[in-house]
Amino acid sequence: MLLKKYFVLVLFCLGSICSQAEGIEFFQGSLQDALKKAKSENKLVFVDFMATWCGPCKALATKVFPEKEIGDYFNAHFVCVQVDVDKEKELARKYQIRAMPTLVFMSAEGKDIVRVTGAASANRLLKKAKEATGELPTFDELWASLKKNKKDVGIMQEILHEAPYIIQERRGQGWESRIKKVFQTYMETKPRSEMVNATDFTIIMGYAEMQKNNEYVEFVISHLPDYLKIMPFRRVANPIFSYTMELINKLARENDPDYKKELARVAGDQKIVFDSLKHDKYTPIEFLTILADANNALYGHKDQATYVRLCSDYLEATGDKVMLPEYKSFVTDLFTATKGHLTEEAANQAIVWLNAYLVKGTKDGGQLQPQDLFWYYLTSGDCYAVLADDLKAKEAYTQAYMLSMQSGNPQLQAHVKQKLDALNAKS
Repeated sequence: MLLKKYFVLVLFCLGSICSQAEGIEFFQGSLQDALKKAKSENKLVFVDFMATWCGPCKALATKVFPEKEIGDYFNAHFVCVQVDVDKEKELARKYQIRAMPTLVFMSAEGKDIVRVTGAASANRLLKKAKEATGELPTFDELWASLKKNKKDVGIMQEILHEAPYIIQERRGQGWESRIKKVFQTYMETKPRSEMVNATDFTIIMGYAEMQKNNEYVEFVISHLPDYLKIMPFRRVANPIFSYTMELINKLARENDPDYKKELARVAGDQKIVFDSLKHDKYTPIEFLTILADANNALYGHKDQATYVRLCSDYLEATGDKVMLPEYKSFVTDLFTATKGHLTEEAANQAIVWLNAYLVKGTKDGGQLQPQDLFWYYLTSGDCYAVLADDLKAKEAYTQAYMLSMQSGNPQLQAHVKQKLDALNAKS
């Protein structure tokens, strides 16, 4: 969650330390010097492995590191230092930095204690700092405790709250299946009467499988007024929105007629949250019905024409309030559902949506990143290829290839080159 509070930082340099009015005071020296300083002051070291081009790194620097609570704790317990991975490539290799930002809490001897990958919130970063100092148990310590106390719902709750990060950080190590078992045991052990709290709401909505009549989600829905009394509205509403809309579209794509029953609940037992969704043209149930019917037509009935008509009607009615991801979603679904075998009508309409995406995304400075432009040109090329307009397809693929070269991703480069080679072979 992005923090909305900004601080005016007054910087002045004194010796080797650059002090801030509030927030983390980063040591202005090498990591080696920071380790020496930590040893002399009996502190640990906090290292922000970052890059100047990294968006999440900038978010941390401007929205998390300046927080007073963060600064108070970090300055008291750590010597904090930033390492630009582009300038310190050997250090990045030594500490196996594969993504930015990577935040490493280490001993004064340079030994890892705790790591965080990605842009962490202030609360999460403070929690990881307290794990490094020993004030809070680490995930591995919690896991060891659970082995000794297999029915301790308090330990299970802490593990489940932390596990999404662990699953992401330790991909391929089997943690997803282990955590799934912990969740099942937790739900079988803890009384439902004790689950009307913010942590359990997050756990249930985060782990419950997406399926009709999921008993855990049904418990949450039946207690929505109770959760809304103790939690901010959006913290309750957003997971409900996400779960319900995904379930509706999943059923619609599978051609399960029960998607209509789930739609009816938007104006029924979930009305208390869905009424907050505002659209200039449609009520929440009308809006969701259009999207679900479109998905049902495309995936359930292989009817590209109806899908194109419903999406086009929606976009026309929504006008300039259309959100950028909606264009991308409509085009992506066309290609996913048909495996690229679009009709000429669908391909022509996809080009219209793609061009609207480009115009909206580049207007007034724009929101499109290089990866977005790559997708635009690659997908445009695919549409023109369907229409047998080889000249325009080649132009679009060439732009995509240039962007893939800038990304430094050999797989993307090979993918686009294959398309270009296929066109050239036709000439």
